[in-house]
Amino acid sequence: MKSTNIPANKFSINAVITPLILFFLVWLSITAQTPADDAYANSDMTEFSSERAYAHLNNIAAKPHFVGTAEHQRVRNYLVEQLDAMGLDVQVFEHTGAHSRYSYMAANTRNIVAKIPGKRAGNAIALVSHYDSSLHSSPGASDAGSGVVTIVEGVRAFLAKNQQADNDIIIVITDGEERGLLGAKAFVNHHPWAKQVKVVLNFEARGSGGPSYMIMETNGGNKQLVQAFSDAGIEHPIANSLMYSVYKMLPNDTDLTIFREDGNIQGYNFAFIDDHFDYHTVNDSVARLDKASLNHQADYLLAMLNYFANADLTTLESADDMVFFNVLNLAVVSYPFSWVMLMLIIASVLFVAITYKGLRSGVINVAAIGVSFAALLATIIAAAAFGFGGWLLLQNIVAAYAESPHNFTYNGHWLMLFFFSSCVAIGCRIYAVAKDKLSLPALLIAPIVVWLLLNLMLAMYLPGAGFLILPVFFALLVYYILLERESKSASESEPKDQRKPWSLITIVALLLSLPVVIILAPLIASLIIGLGLNALYIGCILTVLVLSLLMPIIRINNSQSFTLWSSLLLALGCFAVSSWQAGYSAEQPKPSSINYLLNADSNKAYWFSHSKRLDSFSEQFIGAEANDVAANEWPQPLYPSYRRSTIRHFSEAEAKDLAKAKIAVRLAAKTQQQQSYLITITPQRDSNLLQLASLEPLNIVSLKVNGQAFRRAGQNIGENTVSGMFLHYTLSQPRESIEVELTLPSDASPQLKLFETSYDLMQQFDWIKPRQAHLMPEPFAINDAVIIGQSIEL
Repeated sequence: MKSTNIPANKFSINAVITPLILFFLVWLSITAQTPADDAYANSDMTEFSSERAYAHLNNIAAKPHFVGTAEHQRVRNYLVEQLDAMGLDVQVFEHTGAHSRYSYMAANTRNIVAKIPGKRAGNAIALVSHYDSSLHSSPGASDAGSGVVTIVEGVRAFLAKNQQADNDIIIVITDGEERGLLGAKAFVNHHPWAKQVKVVLNFEARGSGGPSYMIMETNGGNKQLVQAFSDAGIEHPIANSLMYSVYKMLPNDTDLTIFREDGNIQGYNFAFIDDHFDYHTVNDSVARLDKASLNHQADYLLAMLNYFANADLTTLESADDMVFFNVLNLAVVSYPFSWVMLMLIIASVLFVAITYKGLRSGVINVAAIGVSFAALLATIIAAAAFGFGGWLLLQNIVAAYAESPHNFTYNGHWLMLFFFSSCVAIGCRIYAVAKDKLSLPALLIAPIVVWLLLNLMLAMYLPGAGFLILPVFFALLVYYILLERESKSASESEPKDQRKPWSLITIVALLLSLPVVIILAPLIASLIIGLGLNALYIGCILTVLVLSLLMPIIRINNSQSFTLWSSLLLALGCFAVSSWQAGYSAEQPKPSSINYLLNADSNKAYWFSHSKRLDSFSEQFIGAEANDVAANEWPQPLYPSYRRSTIRHFSEAEAKDLAKAKIAVRLAAKTQQQQSYLITITPQRDSNLLQLASLEPLNIVSLKVNGQAFRRAGQNIGENTVSGMFLHYTLSQPRESIEVELTLPSDASPQLKLFETSYDLMQQFDWIKPRQAHLMPEPFAINDAVIIGQSIEL
């Protein structure tokens, strides 16, 4: 069957309008998600002021302030002073926080808590963010200074209105979040106010820019929380029920997770995740924070605080789950999970009915259906291969791409545009080959079937993504309209060369295609920003799946050629810009790693680095000839590598005379089944971190630190098998002594080691030349540290 014979003009304004409208909608749907930079540029004392918020942030994020440092104490004192100046009764709640997720983590935390009493005492809303910064070089402006100052300035503006709320408002500025959500652990499990909290607003960041997404956490259904979010009157609501599913796939938990797991307290995370390359680095600074991102956090806080301050907090629990999503900034649309399968069935029935009508009328036939599937399958395969293979090739060519610890490079946005634009061009080219064999309605047959199958899998395994059926309904309407158009044209024998491209029916079809872009374009962008560039192939597949739904509208006005060449031109431009920005500079520094390890057992020392490539800084310690040292040649008993701390380069160093910690071991109890040891560790030099490691797999019956048991979801953790670094205790004082109660099976003969870490490498070696401007300490691993390792005899 031949396609509709649309006049093949070399150029017409009609051929340009459709792609430009679609490109504009893509741009608008992504850029319209955040407030303007000057959204809160006012000085009214009863309103939120970004200027006042930034004044706090400049103080808080002046320097790194991780747990145990003098700067950490200074920031805590500053925040206490600011809340006290508002007339609040402020507490510094000190308690050991102990948490276990991948390993045992603990610290003596100091949470800042305060309460604004409501008219009806008993139920409370909690405003939560954390004031500690990440180890060891991050100033913590975005993560999570932005959240802290949003709360401080938001509470000040709320109090300035002199209107007492119905509910209590509890401010919880947690400590030790970066060391394992430890402050939240201490508050939820040990502070009496935690029992009053019915809902949490937690403010976070996993980057330094972009829109802030709402991601809720609940142990039951989300119906009431979704309704409250929708009713709060937020100006820029960005949320959908798929986000939490993606959030759970990422290696990130927040303080809210502890409220939910240990206290059965539900709530909302508000977090911006773009510009991920700044996360936990020296570039998490005030200067790098996107003002629009901070304003977006203020949007959420002001609307949600005003709503929940006077809401009935006893009605927030629900057994029902809702599918929900936002449409630009207009509204939050929601409907029950129970509708997901029903909507899929309705869409499937409509598709079969329309297709049957087309077959009966002769507008489509079996051959056209086959070509439709062949074209779409070829497009998907080509896009997936381009996304996966192209990114793999670039990582092998450009060293900076492979070295990115965040899986999102400095030029990551340009790379995304390059890949996605290229996929649009690839799709247009493949469909151009099949043009003569596909009528306009036939173009949609395979795409609708694939989207229906995708939605079937989502309905079965990920019903939160059920809103992805909505683009299918719009596509079905376009499918029906085009089918009627072809049927009418055939019955009336209308001369094909006289058909008007911009007929009313064509305009209607175009308008029905716009929601496809509005719903899916920002979702694809946020998905790849969240998952990282290794997931580019997923974005490429989704891009061509969206393109396939739009292909009839692109073809109907001879826009296929213009779309192809404009997409290709855009891709080439983005590739040129990304190549220009691929290198390292002062604005885009290279991660650089070095540590000094002293083995106190043998009095031998080593330099080691986690970096994939050595650089001018690390080569001071490890000569260039050591570049090819294989990771598996590192003796693990010297310092077990774990997670992101793979040791890639090392060399011997001069052993310094450093005082190792004193260790006292006492057998506290022994039965036929188990044995318990009390291990007291007292550092003899200023330290930041104590770690216990097992050189062999070790079955731990129970573990306590300073009398504090490790708990998960409100229950003490039972037997657990560990290997390598299994306990990480962050010191809140430079020479803090700790007591570890370790219970093992009676027949266990563990080989334990203690590693004590201090971030004073530069002070210990005065000959070290500092990093050049294009280098920075590598994030997500211990760096610039002096580490002392010694065996523990039980």
